[in-house]
Amino acid sequence: MSHTNRRLIDRIPPDYRDYLGYYPDTLFYQHDSIQYRQKLARLAQASYLYSDGYTVKSASYFRYLFESFKGWFGFTNHCQPEKAQLALRKFTFYGYLRGYTQPQGRLQKLGIDAEFLELVSRPRTSENSQELQNKLIEFCIENESGLETISSNVLPRIAQNYRFGTVLFRMGFWSEIPSLDPQNEQLIQLTVQRLESEIELPSPYSFIPGSKYALAAANCYLERAKAAKGSYFYGWSYVSNSQANAQSALEQALTFDPEISSREKTIYIEYYLEKKELAKAIALIHQLDDPEQALKYIRDGKYSETQLQQWVKKDSWLASVLSTSYLMQRNDRETLEFVDNLHSNLPEQRPVQAFSLLVSQQKYDDAYSLFAKSKGTPFLDEDIAEVANFYSEESERLYKQGHGYRQSKNWKMAKEYYLKSASMKRRAKELEPNDETRENEYFAHKRLYAQLLIDADIELNSIDQCQIEEILKAVKFLRECNSTDDREQKYNQKALAKGLMRQVDYLVFRVLTPTTYDADYQTRVKHLAANKTNFENMNTALHQIITLLDGTKDKQLKLILGKAYFLLADVADYFSLEGSSPSFYIKAQETVPDNPFYLLRRSERFPEDKEKYQRPGIVRLKQLGFAVIDWLDWDKERWQRDYRSAQIKDIHYYQSDSQVLGLQLRS
Repeated sequence: MSHTNRRLIDRIPPDYRDYLGYYPDTLFYQHDSIQYRQKLARLAQASYLYSDGYTVKSASYFRYLFESFKGWFGFTNHCQPEKAQLALRKFTFYGYLRGYTQPQGRLQKLGIDAEFLELVSRPRTSENSQELQNKLIEFCIENESGLETISSNVLPRIAQNYRFGTVLFRMGFWSEIPSLDPQNEQLIQLTVQRLESEIELPSPYSFIPGSKYALAAANCYLERAKAAKGSYFYGWSYVSNSQANAQSALEQALTFDPEISSREKTIYIEYYLEKKELAKAIALIHQLDDPEQALKYIRDGKYSETQLQQWVKKDSWLASVLSTSYLMQRNDRETLEFVDNLHSNLPEQRPVQAFSLLVSQQKYDDAYSLFAKSKGTPFLDEDIAEVANFYSEESERLYKQGHGYRQSKNWKMAKEYYLKSASMKRRAKELEPNDETRENEYFAHKRLYAQLLIDADIELNSIDQCQIEEILKAVKFLRECNSTDDREQKYNQKALAKGLMRQVDYLVFRVLTPTTYDADYQTRVKHLAANKTNFENMNTALHQIITLLDGTKDKQLKLILGKAYFLLADVADYFSLEGSSPSFYIKAQETVPDNPFYLLRRSERFPEDKEKYQRPGIVRLKQLGFAVIDWLDWDKERWQRDYRSAQIKDIHYYQSDSQVLGLQLRS
């Protein structure tokens, strides 16, 4: 089966048919990409090639001998190398024009020079096509003696000034010229005028998209459209066909150059609006630089808000211009919703209205975010109250869930929900900062979270594993709570005392001594130096507890206060710290008068009080099931880290840990 346009070849006058094929611009191939590759594969394997100028094929040895014999006698040798090479170059140029893959290995076997092969392997461009056409012309000039070409009034001589495609228009084959990717402007214009005549209905033909010819043809139709639009009777269909002609021309221009609408936006926007192709019009309106012109076209198109939301790119400059225009005309809820869907700048343009819209849509988190970054904006009180109520109610819901986790001692989940609950109350307070109830509720939930951190650490960790960062965070939170509610103040006082004492217990553990402490001076010096900061922090925390609980009447808090007094005296006493004051032993005993250990310590450190406090202390000690020797053992080991064997474990909360560690607080 032939893949050469024989029908076109048959139209060539017989006098020129044998010569026309050897011109550089007669490319009458019709191969698709598969046929093209297969053809090249066969040619690459051939030992001899035959070409009549219009095609090229493999030849047998006998055909080669026959053609050579003909050539000796002055007849045409179709196996002559110059003819075969010209045909090969034209064939690969044909593949280049159609964007076919060029198999380098096969092409190299065909004897085509490397520079030509490199050019046909590139993507098509006007510059590349011009260079390849020049090379084909040069090949014909250089090998003129080996090619069957003639010069006549119809067939021009191939010279340096030869215009690629000339022989086709001389033969009247106008429709074949566009597929050659012509580069000569005069030839292109002549071809466009002939093929796209306004008088005759154009016949279909092939052209190369993006080529100079395609752009010229598109521009030709564009100019026709502009001329038609300039008619006085444009749009009066019952008087003139100018509008229909313009629309037809613009449509034809698009077939040649789909990108022409982006270069000629105005005329194509109007074209699409006339055709009611509103989505395409919007796409071009997006590309305009003039906001007023864009708005005019939007109005001319009579777009519905639904269409605008569908086709206008959200947050584009056009969306911004449209939203501003709408807000200048109307301010109702429907307009606000439309503008909000169109562009994200509604909060910047109309924060009060945007806030109201978000509240009405129950988008409370978005409303809060807008409130947080719009300080000083006079939002409506009823909107503020609704958002604050939402967060307050959400806080209580989260607290209830968190409390359930606390009861089941799922401390991790309890912390998560208590923190969220406090955050919700904080938002409610920020929304209504002058509402005392909001503020007190926030402080209460912040205290509950801090208290949970302390209780979780006590429950989960021995003192050597204490998560001191959590305790310090809890203490910080509790100090920040300034509720005006008397009951909440008491809860906060107890929680803070508990947190500070947990901090003290951790510091006590940190300063416990090694077994060689009493016997070795250097050990004592190093230990005191290494724990200087711990002693200072302990002293500070103990004084804070004393200040916090001074004058308390609460029995449970008195136990903590008594412990603080005792430790303040005992740590200074044992470690010989500066500023030690044994009088704090007296304070401890006076704060918790029934504590036998405090009685005994006072009787020991103050001889004048020995007779008064020693005997009651011993009696109370025995009532607890301890002997005096137990007290002496505890006293000897009280600051040691290891090998503690005393029966007495805790002289401060000797009755029941729950008296202090289970302080009656809302949890």
